[in-house]
Amino acid sequence: MRVRIGVLLLVAVLAAGACAPRDSEPNGTADPAGSESGLVTTLEVEDRDGIVRFLLHVTNTTASAVELEFTSGQRYDFQVARQDGETVWTWSATRSFIQSLGTATLGAGESLRYSADWEPGGLTGDFVATGMVTASNRMLQQSAHFTVEP
Repeated sequence: MRVRIGVLLLVAVLAAGACAPRDSEPNGTADPAGSESGLVTTLEVEDRDGIVRFLLHVTNTTASAVELEFTSGQRYDFQVARQDGETVWTWSATRSFIQSLGTATLGAGESLRYSADWEPGGLTGDFVATGMVTASNRMLQQSAHFTVEP
């Protein structure tokens, strides 16, 4: 099984303290105001011997710290959907998270990295992977197209 990556890197920039709506296109989110400060997200998709690995990176490109607020212990999630929009896998679907408020501070120039592995089994074809940070004060997500071949 081999994964060809259609899109490796898409960039989303969000304003500090603002909440941008999720984009309906599979290109992640963006700050419609074009703020001078923000967070940059990237999503990589790798094939590792029949297992697809997703790597979501979030980097603070501002000169000051950015705080992310969370309503549970969940910090990120990944989804895989077919090109027609049918979701075939969600990382968090089989997990439970502590129900406790929390924060994470991302200093100037610092990055966070989240990863998950998906075993497609017999599924083949074109897919869209979406990685997201589940912060309540910022909508951060990134998508990438990829193909799983038999």
